[in-house]
Amino acid sequence: WLRESGVGPGTLLESADAAAALGLSVALIGIDMQPAGIIALADQTHPESKSAIEQLHALGVRVHILSGDRHAAVSRLAGELCISDFESQLSPAEKLERIRTFVSAGRGVAM
Repeated sequence: WLRESGVGPGTLLESADAAAALGLSVALIGIDMQPAGIIALADQTHPESKSAIEQLHALGVRVHILSGDRHAAVSRLAGELCISDFESQLSPAEKLERIRTFVSAGRGVAM
């Protein structure tokens, strides 16, 4: 988006890529049409999330993550929650397509 607005990312890309490689979601910041910094965010899971996922697995429920976030961030989160089925960098339309595929295969879907 910065490039589309006429702001080159300058040296920020290296820092952004390093943060993304750690599984963080990254936003680049521009001020007065100049690259100014990055914000790196980590998804925080609810303290009971892992236990809830484990209970679902014990019941035979397959848990999937469908996310628009970068692969490294989704992979980190899925690893924390012991979820092996995940997809990243999906558009809203792609997520809907996946859900429709699950439903048409006779699988129940809950969100």
